[in-house]
Amino acid sequence: MPLRFFVAYDNAWWFEIVTAVDVPAVGYDPDSDSGFIVLDIHYGDDLLRAMQHVHFGASSINRIRTYAAGAFFSRARPLIELDAHGNRFWLETGYHLRQSTLAGQTFLDGATGREFATREPTAAPVARIRANLDELLTRL
Repeated sequence: MPLRFFVAYDNAWWFEIVTAVDVPAVGYDPDSDSGFIVLDIHYGDDLLRAMQHVHFGASSINRIRTYAAGAFFSRARPLIELDAHGNRFWLETGYHLRQSTLAGQTFLDGATGREFATREPTAAPVARIRANLDELLTRL
């Protein structure tokens, strides 16, 4: 598949939480200008298998659908719990970068965010997330 454009994902949250991502399969259909990617997302010892189906346009991504087991995010595991909170800011705000950034900062300043910042294995990711959010806000 030719990569015709670059996508700036700017998810200052998720990349700091996951410990590894493997891509066991990708595919592209030039007739429909759509493709898929299968992702094995590692959160320490926990593994989430996910898939994204993407429809491309002439100069943009027209639609992305992400499929993953929702029950995965109900696990009482610190990295997964932190990501579940982040999903609210990066997915449920409709990908509005400024709104997501401000919501993330508000969360980290609250009691739950401060708790994640003081315990392992989430303390280091929270510090990186906070720095990412601060840097993003200077660009918006």
